[in-house]
Amino acid sequence: MYFVKEKNVIKTALYTEYKFTESIIQKWSAPTMLNHQVFTALKHKTVFQQAQKYLEQNYNLDQTILIRDSG
Repeated sequence: MYFVKEKNVIKTALYTEYKFTESIIQKWSAPTMLNHQVFTALKHKTVFQQAQKYLEQNYNLDQTILIRDSG
């Protein structure tokens, strides 16, 4: 959530964010995320299109299993 101050009025701008991680490996004491990608935009449609373009360019989606987590 971003706060924008404009002429003594604070407006709130909500954003949408998608995060993708291929895998998480344990290195020493801290987990490391492999190929971590974050897509953020103010409009849901924009961030969805960015994420879709990334996935189509980097993966064969016909043979890829996508796991969704809302948490």
